[in-house]
Amino acid sequence: MIARILLNQRLGVSVVGLLSVLFLVQLVSGRCLGMEPVGVIKLSDTLNSNVFFPDEEVRMRVVIVFKGDPGINLISPVVHYRITDYWDRVVSSGMEELHQPTKLGGWVEITPPLPSGQGIGWFKVNLELRDGDRVVPLENPALATGEPAFTFAVVSKPESGPKPDSFFGVCEHGLDDNNAEVMHRAGIRWVRTDVRWQNIQSSRGSAFNWSELDRVMETAEKFGIEVLPIIGYTSPFAANSWEGARKGDPRFYPPRAEDWKAFVKALVERYRDRVSCWEVWNEANNPNFWLGTPADYSSLLREAYKEIKSADPAALVSVAGTGGVDLGWIRKVVNAGGGAYMDVVSVHPYRQPSSPEAGLIVDLVRTWGLVRNELPPRADGKVERQVWITEMGYHTLGDSTAVSEKDQARFLVRAIVQAMAVGVKRFFWYEFADGAIDAHDKEANFGIVHSDLSPKPAYVAYATAERMLGEARYCKTLAFNQRSLRAYTFETPTGNTLVAWTASGSERVKWPAAGPVTLIDIMGRKQTLLPHEGTVELSITESPVYLEGIDLSEMKNRNIAVFSDDPLAGELSTTGSITINLVQNSGFEEAAPNSDGPEGWKLAINRDSRFSWTYVRHAADSPEGEAYMRLKNEFERAPHVYGRMYCFVPVEPYTTYRMSIKVRTKSAKRAFLGGGPGWRVSIQLPEDTQGEWMTVEGIFTTGSETSWYLHILLDDVNEQVDVDDVRVYKISNASSLLSSSGVP
Repeated sequence: MIARILLNQRLGVSVVGLLSVLFLVQLVSGRCLGMEPVGVIKLSDTLNSNVFFPDEEVRMRVVIVFKGDPGINLISPVVHYRITDYWDRVVSSGMEELHQPTKLGGWVEITPPLPSGQGIGWFKVNLELRDGDRVVPLENPALATGEPAFTFAVVSKPESGPKPDSFFGVCEHGLDDNNAEVMHRAGIRWVRTDVRWQNIQSSRGSAFNWSELDRVMETAEKFGIEVLPIIGYTSPFAANSWEGARKGDPRFYPPRAEDWKAFVKALVERYRDRVSCWEVWNEANNPNFWLGTPADYSSLLREAYKEIKSADPAALVSVAGTGGVDLGWIRKVVNAGGGAYMDVVSVHPYRQPSSPEAGLIVDLVRTWGLVRNELPPRADGKVERQVWITEMGYHTLGDSTAVSEKDQARFLVRAIVQAMAVGVKRFFWYEFADGAIDAHDKEANFGIVHSDLSPKPAYVAYATAERMLGEARYCKTLAFNQRSLRAYTFETPTGNTLVAWTASGSERVKWPAAGPVTLIDIMGRKQTLLPHEGTVELSITESPVYLEGIDLSEMKNRNIAVFSDDPLAGELSTTGSITINLVQNSGFEEAAPNSDGPEGWKLAINRDSRFSWTYVRHAADSPEGEAYMRLKNEFERAPHVYGRMYCFVPVEPYTTYRMSIKVRTKSAKRAFLGGGPGWRVSIQLPEDTQGEWMTVEGIFTTGSETSWYLHILLDDVNEQVDVDDVRVYKISNASSLLSSSGVP
C-alpha cells in the first residue's frame, strides 16, 4: 500500500510536518525498510483540482514523498517537467527546485508558460526527479497507471446560473464542494445520484436520517446543479422475498408495498422544492439490481408514481433506466400495466468498445418508436413524453474492451451530438470520477476525471461541447458519399454550427464559405480558416470539430451533401435493394455434409449448458420451404453458460441493416436474436407464441467491420425455440423505419 499525503495550505499545515507524520507511519508499519526509494506524487488540495479558467494563473504545487529506505540523501534535487497536449505535442518544459528537501521528500511549484493560442485544452505534466546524475523513480498512485505524471486543464468559463432545461448531466455517487466545483467548471448542469434507502431508514417505523441526502441537495443548490435522484434500493427490513424468488442481495428484492409508499412519500415531500424528476430504480431489467419480475416492477412504479404526483403534481417520473436499450423488458412492464406511469423513458445505451456510430442512433429511434406508438396516455393526464439517456460511458482501463482516454473523449462528443439529433432531452454521462485506483477494474475507470479529480481529455471535450451546444437546437443531418463522414447542423444563439467527424480514418474536404470560418477543435481551441476561391479545405478526423461560417446553402446547392431531417441519414445506404438477403442458407434448406446441422451455420455449447438442437427437414409445418431448426436448453441461467447457433454475414462499414427471423416458441425464458462486435445487439424472442409462427425484427448499424457475427442464443431454460427464415438486408430508405418509430 502506498501512503499518500495531502498538502492543505488553507489549514496552514507545513510540508515538513506532514512529511514527518507520513514517515513515522511508514516506519512503524515497516514499509520503509529494505525498499529502494520511490517518490510518490501528490497534488496539493485545491478546490479546482487543476482545472483553470483562461483568466486564472496556472500554478500547481506538487508534494513528493519518499517511500522505501529512509537513508536517501538529497544534495541538489530538481524536478524536470515536460508538458504535452491532447495530440501528444510538447507545449512547454522546464525544471524547478525541490523545496525543503529532506530524507522524507519535498515540494515543487510549477507555473508553466503556455504558448499563445495553445493555452486552452487538456495537458499532461510528465515529471522526472534528478539529484545530480541520479534519477529517483517517481509514481502517481492517483492515476490507475501509476505513471510519474499529473494532468490539468484550461477551459473557457461556462455561463453562470442554474439551467434546469440543460441537456448536460453526469452520474456521480455523491456530491461535495470539491467535485461540484469541478463539475461547475465543466458546465455540468445535472447530476444523477443514489438515494440510499437503507442509510435513511434502517427499520420499520424508525426516524428518517436525511443528513447525507441533505448535504447533496445543499451542495447542488450552491453550485447551480439540478439533481436526478434514483429512488432505491430496498432497505433490508422492507425486502419482500417469496417462495421461488431468485435469491440474492435483499436490497434488490421488491420492497413491501406499504414500506415503499411511505418512504417515497416522505422523500418527495422533503425535496419537492429541489427535485423536478425522479427515476424509480436503476436497471430493473438487470438481475444484479432487481430480483423481481417486470410485473413486480410495474407495481413498484405505479405505487411510486402515485406518491410522487400526490406530493408534487409537477414532478416528472422516469422508468428505471434499462441496462442497454431493452425495449422488450419495457414492453413487459407496459403489458403489466406500467406504461401510464412513464413520463420519461430512460435507457443506458452502452456500446463499449464500439463507437457510438455502431447503432446508437438506431437504438434511440427504436426507443422513440415505442414511446410514440406503444405507450398508453400518461396517468396524470399530460401529453408530452421525453427520452433520456441516464447512463452512457466508456471505461479507459480494466479489461480488453477498454478504450483509450483519447477515444473516450471522441466518443463522448459523438454520442452527445447523435443523441441531440434524435431528440434526447437529458444526457447523463457515466460517470464523473473514477471510482477507485485500480487498473484492473473497469467499473473504477469510467470517469472523465481521475479519482483525485484531475481531468482526463474527456472532461475538456465535455466542457467544449457544453459551451458550443448548450443553447443549440438540432437542425439537419448531412449524408455524404464518403461513408465514414458524419456531420450535423445546429442553430445556436450566434448562428449555425456544423459538427463534423469521421467514424474511422480521415477525410480531406473542400466546403464552401463566403468569409472566414472559425474551427473549434475537441479541446476548445479556436482557429480561423480563410477561404480560397469560395472554399475552405480541411481534414476531418475521428476527433469532432465545430465549424462556424460554412455556407450550408451553397453546400446543398453543390450537392456536396444531402441535408435531411432524418437523423439516420448519415448511416443509410444510398444504393442497393432492400430485398437482398445477406444470410446464406437462411431457411436451412441445405444440409451440411456429414453433419446434423444446416450448411453455413455452426452450433456451440458453452460450459455446462444443456443446449440441444434438432434439424427438422421435410417439415410440413415450416413457414418457409421444408426445413427449420428446433433449439432447446435445459440449464438455468448462469454466467457464461449458454448455447447458440451462428453464422457470419458480409456487411458494409457504418451502414444500417434490418434483421428478421420467424420463430415459434414454448416456455422460452431467454432466447435472443443478435450478435455483432461484443454481442452488443440483442433482441429477445417471445416467450410463447401459442403454437404460431411469428416474425421478430430488429435494426443494427455496423462499425468498421465488414463481416457481422449473427447468432440465435439461449441462456436460460427454453423448452422449445423453433427458428426459420433468418434475414439481414441493407436499408436503402429510412422512411418506412421512421414512420413506425415516431422520431420527433
